Formats: sequence, structure tokens, C-alpha cells
Amino acid sequence: MVIDWSNADHGPAGVDTALSALILAQIAILPGPFQDPVRPMICALLNGCDPFSDQDVDAAVAMRAVNPTMTEAEIAALGRASELIRPAG
Repeated sequence: MVIDWSNADHGPAGVDTALSALILAQIAILPGPFQDPVRPMICALLNGCDPFSDQDVDAAVAMRAVNPTMTEAEIAALGRASELIRPAG
């Protein structure tokens, strides 16, 4: 997967996948027209990419939490969204 992030940086590859999954998970839990259609996309991403760790998810949440374009509702949804994508363990 290649995504042109404006905030791209060096780091663990798992953070990239976790960040993509987290964005999709936020869409899945926030009210809107894409709430249901995005769920199969999350499954496809999680099943089709290399696994990531809890630490990768934590890093992705931290990155999203300071994103200046996020609304209060999107920031508040980060905890629930992260639970949707955390590795089972």
C-alpha cells in the first residue's frame, strides 16, 4: 500500500498500517454514510497487510490526536477506534 502522507517520516512500517486502519476505524464508529461500507475495508486491510503491534497502534493514536484538522468528535473517537484494530492477544 502506498499513501502520500503530508506528515510522512521514518519509523516502523507497522505504524503506517496501524494509522491507515485507525483512520478507517474512525469512519466506522462515527455517524455517517460510510460507517457500514468501511468495515469490509478494515477487514481487508488487516488481513492483507503485515501485522502491527499495540505499540504501533499507540503511535498512530498519538499522531492522530495532534492532527490539527481533526474535529473534537474524531479525537474523542480515537479510543474506540483503536480497540477495533488492536491485535488480538
